[in-house]
Amino acid sequence: MPETKSKDLNYYLSLNYSVVINKVNDDGDDYFFGRVSELGGCHTTANTIATLIDELEQVKREYLEIKLQFGDAIPEPDK
Repeated sequence: MPETKSKDLNYYLSLNYSVVINKVNDDGDDYFFGRVSELGGCHTTANTIATLIDELEQVKREYLEIKLQFGDAIPEPDK
């Protein structure tokens, strides 16, 4: 019988989710907006792409932790 991988936080963090990053100009102020496509509501903004990526990873982790805590369905990326 094949071993089934437990779908815990580490499982979801290991998946290759799609990240979309856009540069935004708001009345002369430039910043970046990033989101994880498959995870509705998982997004953030930052002044640099490096900071955006770091913050987006933290937001994704918190999103997944909350979904797991409440037993909510978590979308997985297409293979």
